[in-house]
Amino acid sequence: MKKMWLSVFVAMLLVTSARVAEARGGGTSSGVLFDVNLYYGSSATNLKTTGSETKSENKTVLYDIKLGSLSGSGFYWGGLYSSRTTSVLNANGENGSAMGASIGYFGAAGFFIMGHYLVSATYGEYKEGSGIQADLGYKFDIGSGWLLGGELSYRNITYKKNDTVANLESYNVADVLPMLSVGYVF
Repeated sequence: MKKMWLSVFVAMLLVTSARVAEARGGGTSSGVLFDVNLYYGSSATNLKTTGSETKSENKTVLYDIKLGSLSGSGFYWGGLYSSRTTSVLNANGENGSAMGASIGYFGAAGFFIMGHYLVSATYGEYKEGSGIQADLGYKFDIGSGWLLGGELSYRNITYKKNDTVANLESYNVADVLPMLSVGYVF
């Protein structure tokens, strides 16, 4: 099933490449870009030994909301809000969020790169986090200002405070996440 969706996605990218280049001409459309990026991941383990069995299930849902100015030359600047929810064995796990400033470049053919400086990050009991995020991806124009695509996000955040861990120096979380992206330029 995964191969079928990947094939459909690649076919859509190839079919719309020419349309993107035509719609964007020599540069990117200018305006305000509102963008939502989604990630969902799950994993399950089942360890059986003689006389015992241990099961584990983890789910992670993450979304980024980006809002910024997009110039005709492809330069982007704006902001990012990110939210993350992790559950273990269908129980409430750790939730987190981060905000930050963004810059980037959107090419005429639909490829883009963005960098974000994240501040005010929290994750469960961890607070006072800051770090970076880098996005590399492709968006194609599906008409009337709507964009659809995918991106690979690298995120690295270090947290400095946890009220329940007195001797905490730092707690670092680094992720590489494939994300679905839906945007609108107005």
